[in-house]
Amino acid sequence: MARKPTVYKRCDCPDQNRPKKGGCSHSWSYNRTNDEGKRTRATIPESVGLTQAQAQAVLDGMTPGVAPEPIETNLTFRQWSADWLSRRRAKEVSVGTYEVAIRIHLNPRWGNQRLRTIKKAQVEAWVQEMEANKRIANSTADGHWKVFKMVIKDALQNGKITANPTYEVDGPYVGESPSYVFSPDECWAIYDAFPEQYRPIPMLGFACGVRQAEAFAVCDDVIDTDKGLLTVRRQVLRSKETHYKPTLVDRLKTSPYLNTKDVPMPPYLLEALKENRRRHPPQATQSVLWEHKKGIDDCK
Repeated sequence: MARKPTVYKRCDCPDQNRPKKGGCSHSWSYNRTNDEGKRTRATIPESVGLTQAQAQAVLDGMTPGVAPEPIETNLTFRQWSADWLSRRRAKEVSVGTYEVAIRIHLNPRWGNQRLRTIKKAQVEAWVQEMEANKRIANSTADGHWKVFKMVIKDALQNGKITANPTYEVDGPYVGESPSYVFSPDECWAIYDAFPEQYRPIPMLGFACGVRQAEAFAVCDDVIDTDKGLLTVRRQVLRSKETHYKPTLVDRLKTSPYLNTKDVPMPPYLLEALKENRRRHPPQATQSVLWEHKKGIDDCK
């Protein structure tokens, strides 16, 4: 097995491995075998200021025998974040969140700056600015920080930068979100304020803790009045996958597989559902059995 090349310097600077301000200004080099079989000396581009370990990591990530590609010195954060966003394969909601964070917050701050010039000290100062900005919630700042880190890490992995300026930088502090529990009087006030036909929706949330999409999907066949149980196994979705049409699907948000959960129903919920069914009798509707790893058009 061929031995991996090792980075080195030929200069006489006293501080080669950890360059300081005004210290070593030379690039790291290594010995490479060219196409003719001759060993030649090659320089790692943009390696001035890197430690030996960082330069070696750049070299180890290169294809053996191939000279490193020159780094695009004028590549801006705006340009690379757009490229990064175009390659995302996450859920549409997640990609939309990424796009909003980049367009509203990250591009105004970093968009025109060249990627290779973003320094760790600048990133640390930016994190402190977000923490001090009372108009940005801590959780929102944390979301922006995570998107920024993903873009920078992707640039490093694709050889657009030689060092990660977010390395060992703590993101914005996120404290515990304050919780608020509605009193019974507030619950009934909200119930009374709803249109009569839709009053079970907030009541299902109060009594059983179901999500909004799960409350929309409660049908007559999942209500067991004898045992006082609600079987949650459906939700109403309107997304790219459902062609933006409200669709009743048999699949829970919390699991990629078809699953169910039984929730006890208090007497006041049973009474409210009974009254609602008396005034608005259930109607037949179509439900899609959305199976794991299948497109909705391929489901029953």
